[in-house]
Amino acid sequence: MTRKLGLRVNPDGTTTILNLPASRTRWTAYLESEVGGSVEYVNHRLCGRRTLSLAMRSDGSDGLEINDVAALLLLVMLHEAIPYDLHGPVAFLGPSDLDGLPTGLPEDLAAAMYTAAPGLCASLGLNPADRST
Repeated sequence: MTRKLGLRVNPDGTTTILNLPASRTRWTAYLESEVGGSVEYVNHRLCGRRTLSLAMRSDGSDGLEINDVAALLLLVMLHEAIPYDLHGPVAFLGPSDLDGLPTGLPEDLAAAMYTAAPGLCASLGLNPADRST
């Protein structure tokens, strides 16, 4: 069975590759523990009919730091800026299926995003103290 992966990006630039539960029915509870609160899923259109799913705190900007690293990763993937700020930890969950549900990041994409994060941090003047895998 193929592993389902995600990538959590924190506002300080630390990143963690997430091993998502095999059953999608368990994803919300797992992701709530990863982002520290109730989860909102957001889909952004990539090219054509493909979308990229993110999970973030549903309470949005309520006292959470702006997450410029996640916004830059999203900018690179979408080839355009989003019209709002991302706040708090953000989990990238890969493309969504036809029902709009996340499917998980392919392993090579998760690894590429994890590798790209330090360069994005440097461009923002961030120096994450710890990187988790």
